[in-house]
Amino acid sequence: MKYIVYLFMLVFVTGCSEMQVAPEEAIVKPAKPAVPVNWPRIKKQRQAIKSWELRGHLGIQTADNGGSLDLDWRQDDDDYVIRLLAPLGQGSYLISGDSHSATIRMPDGKIRVVDNPDLMFKSVLGVQLPISALRDWVRGLPAASLPLTDIRWNKQGLLHIVDQAGWHVEMVHNLGDKIRLPYKFYLTREDRPELDIRLALRQWMIDN
Repeated sequence: MKYIVYLFMLVFVTGCSEMQVAPEEAIVKPAKPAVPVNWPRIKKQRQAIKSWELRGHLGIQTADNGGSLDLDWRQDDDDYVIRLLAPLGQGSYLISGDSHSATIRMPDGKIRVVDNPDLMFKSVLGVQLPISALRDWVRGLPAASLPLTDIRWNKQGLLHIVDQAGWHVEMVHNLGDKIRLPYKFYLTREDRPELDIRLALRQWMIDN
């Protein structure tokens, strides 16, 4: 009986001696995505776009409701005019503003002034979608106003996915001759899995 106990103890001690904790430097961490060689040039081209007009279709789905609107967005440096047109004659929102404030004309003709432009879409759509970030995203850039968690590019070196301040933004269907820009966007949030925002552009016009 004593022999059996001794043998068990010997096996236990031997097994423990073989269990070694891997040193911290040996732990394999996920590698950061390599920045494409052509990305600095593409980024500079897109950042140079200061004035534009784009037209498209904006769809929003929440836990309570969903809907879609036609979008006409005119940007001139910091100034912008955005028209959101609801279907079936339900009226339109006319938004004008800059980096400091936004003025919204509601479908009933009432005027609402928003001191923080990033709260403008919340007043109109009930979703706090920051226009300062959207201004960069539509140009295929990470938002300069938000911290960056993750960034990924496609095989052509064009921005494909960014994760910023809880937003997950996917950009696809890049078109254009001199400058290729995304035409479809899918936006979701980590803390609101029921939220789904989609933007599909019909026209992307850049002022020289």
